[in-house]
Formats: sequence, structure tokens, C-alpha cells
Amino acid sequence: MGYCMDMVKAVFTIKAKNVPKALKAVQELEGKEGQLNAGGGMWRDGQRVSHYFSFVDPGFSKCTTFSAIMDAWRWEVKEDPETGDVIDICFAGEKLGDDGLLFKTIAPFVESERYLTMQGEDGLSWQWYFDGGNLIEYEGMVTYKPSTVAPAVEPVRRVQYSPGNATRYDCVLVDLDESNCMLTWLRQGNGGSAFVFDKKGMVASSYMMEKMQIRVADAAALLVLIHRETGVSVMLPSEFNAQGLWDDTCSEVTLRGKE
Repeated sequence: MGYCMDMVKAVFTIKAKNVPKALKAVQELEGKEGQLNAGGGMWRDGQRVSHYFSFVDPGFSKCTTFSAIMDAWRWEVKEDPETGDVIDICFAGEKLGDDGLLFKTIAPFVESERYLTMQGEDGLSWQWYFDGGNLIEYEGMVTYKPSTVAPAVEPVRRVQYSPGNATRYDCVLVDLDESNCMLTWLRQGNGGSAFVFDKKGMVASSYMMEKMQIRVADAAALLVLIHRETGVSVMLPSEFNAQGLWDDTCSEVTLRGKE
């Protein structure tokens, strides 16, 4: 049971000087499950007898880095190796838990005008918005207006990439709208795994692997294909080079699109 959700887009920054403060704030949540009315718990005879944070690893207060404690809450963060700033975030879970409580806790340390746009399993969308001190939750809204032009045909193109790992990646790219694109890997001939990504964001290998249920080597090659065909920025898995091939001399490679 539970309510599935996906992250649609994230613009997220915590300055290096505030990262230890954010870590401490999340650590201090442990032990306050009842006080904060955490979403998880046990019931007996119609009465709630215990509380815990939904889908959160127990003992998370022992984490010594912000990255580790966010992992325990199912969120992966990326830090700038030069500045130490947190510059990106990605949802690594499946269902909605006490994530709103987490972001309310770290909101004082997140830079202003940052946000996470989410979509639920039933199509409903919402946004967690950081105003420089507080967390504001906005509900998504669909609006309709008269059409002034005929609807454009969605551009669809078939693309292929052979990185040299004995696999040819035969794919279809579809521009869904101004912001989103969908990649389908035709690994079964005429069908296969589909993956929707933000044209203006950063596509990470861990996120692609979870959504498509594919191997790390395949994710590396498909990320290179996405970058070459769309210009989108991608973050390859460790020990893979810019061609999407395994290379143990490489650390994490990022292929950046146009600014």
C-alpha cells in the first residue's frame, strides 16, 4: 500500500556553510516521531501505539554526512567537489512518506527560490517550494484556453548508438513538450523500457537505472546517446568514460549541455 510518486524537476541548492546545519537538523528528528506525528506506526485495537518515519532507515541520526542521511530518507544529493555546495537532488524511492516533514526541517538552510516538482500515481502534481526560510507546498493546477493554432505533431525520431561494448542501442526519442523528452530503448525489437527526462535538468545514471531497471553499463551508453541527440546534461556512473565505456581510470564524468 502507499501512494507512488516521481520527481519531475528539481532546482535545489544548499551552500556549503549550511550543510552541517542541515545535517544536524535532520539528525535531531530521530526520537521525535510521536511529537511530529510521523506517518508510520503500529496500531492495536484501533489505537496507535507507536510512531516511525515512513520509509526511513532506522538509526539515521548516526549518519555523519548530509549525503548519507539524505540517502536514509531516500533522497540522493550531489555536491560540488570544489565548493562543497549541494547542487542537485533526486528522489530514489517509490512512495510518498514523511518527505514533506524532511524538507520543512531543512528549509531554513536551502537557498531561496528553489523547488521540487512532484507527480503522484494518479496524475496529481505538487511542488515543495523553498522561500529562503520556510517550505511552502503548492498544488498543481491544469488550465485550459482556446487553441489559436493547430496542435503540432510530436517530433519522433529513431536513433542508434554503438559505444563499442558489443551492444547496439536502438532507441526512439519523442519530444513530449517544451520541457520533457521520452527515450524508449527498443531492446525487445518493437518495444522496451521508456524513460522521461527533463530537457533543462541533469539526468543521473542512478535515476535512469531505477526507472528503467537496467544495468549500469547500459545506463552509461544511453546517457551518452541522450546527451549527443538532445544536448541535455548527463552524469555518468563512476568508471565510465565520455563514450559510455567502462574505464577504471575515470571518476564520475559529467557531460554538460548548453547553458
